[in-house]
Amino acid sequence: RRPWSLDAGWLSAIQRDESEDLSATESTLRKVLSLRSSTIEDRRIVKDVCMLVARRAARLAAVGIAAVVKQMEESNPTMPVSAGIDGSVYEKHPCIKTWMEEALLEMGVQCHLVHSPDGSGLGAAIVAAAAATHGAAAAHK
Repeated sequence: RRPWSLDAGWLSAIQRDESEDLSATESTLRKVLSLRSSTIEDRRIVKDVCMLVARRAARLAAVGIAAVVKQMEESNPTMPVSAGIDGSVYEKHPCIKTWMEEALLEMGVQCHLVHSPDGSGLGAAIVAAAAATHGAAAAHK
């Protein structure tokens, strides 16, 4: 709907399409781009491009996680680390988690990835609790 944009739902739907004629991809192209027709070669190219875009996104997300884990390892190198991840792309895309794990391993980072529904709400609650605890401790001094 917006020029030059790809919706993550389309990427996921196209990536899941394992049909011989890529009929789900054709359907998505028809709905999203109002294409009346496409060849099997067109659909294969679209699927390849969607895979490249999603894989790049997974690797970029993994770089951010790796940076934080490496920083944490400096202070406690033996502590196991997990990263809670929220979001429909992580939850619904068939390959994102695997690609992120592969990228972390390539960077030499050991980190367990965990789907964390409502992670932003949970994170906000933890920050609020920490701030309240810090404020109460400061008040007692």
